[in-house]
Amino acid sequence: MNRRDISTSSDPDMAATPAAMLAAVRMAEDLAIRTNTAIVVTIDGKLVRITAEELRAKRLREVAPGACAQTDGTVLGRIQAGPLTD
Repeated sequence: MNRRDISTSSDPDMAATPAAMLAAVRMAEDLAIRTNTAIVVTIDGKLVRITAEELRAKRLREVAPGACAQTDGTVLGRIQAGPLTD
């Protein structure tokens, strides 16, 4: 089996797959946070339930220094000299 990194594919749709998967994960987490529900994922082949509270805490840990975040983990913006970026 070929273990080449898919993001280096000459097919633009295939190359975009990793970014699309990450976006889908983020959207599922956003929905779980908004609805205060858990998500279920597999980690090392085991089903793991992650609560909305755990997702909120994860988001707050991801926030870079100088960022402003709401208690639901939504990043409001960053304090910096330049345009806001995600």
